[in-house]
Amino acid sequence: MNALYICQNAIGDIITSLPSIHFLKEKCKDISLDICVSESYADVFLADIHINSVIAVPKEWYGMNTVLPTIDIVSRFTKHYDLVVDIMCIPQTAELIKKIHPEKAIGIGFDDVVHAYDDYLPQEQWAAWDNGDRTASYCFADIVQLYTKECSLKDPELYITEKAQKQGREWMEKNNPKQRLVIALNPGAGNEAKRWPMLNFIELARELKEREFLPLFIFGPKESFLFQRYSENLAKTGSLIFHSEIFSIQPLAGILNQCGLVISNDCAVMHVSAAIGRPTIGIFGPSYSKIWFPYSRKKNRVIERNVPCRKNCRGVCSHFSCLTEIHLKEVLQTSLELLDLSIDEIDR
Repeated sequence: MNALYICQNAIGDIITSLPSIHFLKEKCKDISLDICVSESYADVFLADIHINSVIAVPKEWYGMNTVLPTIDIVSRFTKHYDLVVDIMCIPQTAELIKKIHPEKAIGIGFDDVVHAYDDYLPQEQWAAWDNGDRTASYCFADIVQLYTKECSLKDPELYITEKAQKQGREWMEKNNPKQRLVIALNPGAGNEAKRWPMLNFIELARELKEREFLPLFIFGPKESFLFQRYSENLAKTGSLIFHSEIFSIQPLAGILNQCGLVISNDCAVMHVSAAIGRPTIGIFGPSYSKIWFPYSRKKNRVIERNVPCRKNCRGVCSHFSCLTEIHLKEVLQTSLELLDLSIDEIDR
C-alpha cells in the first residue's frame, strides 16, 4: 500500500505532526509512506526510519501565495497512492490530489478545498484546537484518525543523521576542549512578539558562566541582526557562538544534541531541541504552550505568563508584557532545577 503525507509549511507544524506520521506507519505495517514537504524543511526526515521517501517541492509552490503552477511539480509524484493525508489543505495541495488520483484522500473541510477529499475533518472540529485543551499533535492526529479510526500518540521524535551527529561532536570538541557542560541559548524567533529580550539572554549567559557552565548562543539566518547588534555584549559573556547563514535542521540538531540544556523562545530551535530529546525550556509569549509544546514535562519546562491581552494577540504589540513579565531569576532557577542543582545557589 502506498501512502502520501502532505506536510505543512512551518517547522513547528511539521515537528508536531511527526507523532501522527509515525503512528500511521506503525499502525499500518504494510504501508509505504512518502512525505511531501517544502524543500526548506526536507532534511527533517533524512534519518526518519518511518519514511520510505521524501518528495521535496519548491518553497515557491508550497507558500500561501504561490507563484508556481501545480502542473509543474506533478511529475515528481510517480507512484499511484492508495491514500493521501493532506494537513496543508490549500488550493495547490487540493489541485495536486485531483491530478494524482489517489484511491482515498483525507484533509480538512475548508470551503475552497473540501471537494478534493473523500473524507474530511469538519472545520468546527479543526477550529476547536484554539481553545488550548489539546496539543497540535493531537489536532493533526484527528486527520489521520479519519483513516485509522484510532490514534495513540507519543512525543514528537526527530531523528538525527549520523553525519550531523558526527559534525556536532567534532564542533563541540573543537570549541569546548575542557568539556564543560554546554547550555544552549536561542534568543531568536521568526515572530518578534515571541522574543524574550536579548539583554535577558545575555545576563542569563553571565549567570550560567559564573556557575561554571559554558553558554552557547544559537543564531540562524533570520537572527543575523541580533548577532551583529549585540556582538560586543556577547563577547563579554565568554559564550560560544553557533551562527549559520543557512537554515538547515540536521546541523542544528547535531549541535543541540551535544548540549546539557537548551533554553529557547517558542520557535524552530525549541521544537528541534525537544524532539531530539534534549532537556528544553520553552519561553512562550503570545502563543499557548498547551497547543505548541506537546513534549514531556518531566525533563522539559515551559515558562509563560497568561496576561489579559494574550488570547487576542496577533503578533502586533507595543509592550510585550507576556514576555517582559518573565524575569531572569525564574528562568535561571528553572534551568538549575533541570540541571539537578540546588535552587538555593541562586540567591548569592
